[in-house]
Amino acid sequence: MGSPNKLFLWSRAGLLAFAVFQLLGIAAVHASKSTDAEKFAAIQKEYGGYHKEVFPEIPDFSVEKLVARQKTEKIILVDVRTPEEYGVSMIPGAITAEEFEANTDKYKDHKIVTYCTIGYRSGVYAKKLRKKNIRAINLAGGILAWAHAGKTFTSETGETRKVHVYGKNWSLLPDAYQPDW
Repeated sequence: MGSPNKLFLWSRAGLLAFAVFQLLGIAAVHASKSTDAEKFAAIQKEYGGYHKEVFPEIPDFSVEKLVARQKTEKIILVDVRTPEEYGVSMIPGAITAEEFEANTDKYKDHKIVTYCTIGYRSGVYAKKLRKKNIRAINLAGGILAWAHAGKTFTSETGETRKVHVYGKNWSLLPDAYQPDW
């Protein structure tokens, strides 16, 4: 059996290989001028792989479940993307991870739902929060799933359909939205 350091390197290498393989799959879907349904299926497959392999213990909400729960529960959405990304647009009412961390006491009685482009970074962030006893939930499929549910985004100038999708290979938005990267 290898040393713990070698096992750690192998697990990181395995995750990297998994991510590259998944990214190639997303690029193939993007390059093929896919339908909105095919794009959404690719998002679900990608997120499902991340959830199973990287953060299986983290609960998640679909967009539909989140919207339903927002009607009856106090929920705060935490955008874990970069300033460049959330500077283009955010889910209405969301705050940044930096804002959340500066005010965690303010949200003690809220359900915390994290999101990013597809759900990988937010799943990892939710895992980090749970280690601090903050009961975070991940938004399955992230902003891509939000867009596929026909939801709006906000920007400094108001409502928008422009969305930062992290990079060209992640441009799996429905046709009614404008990708930015």
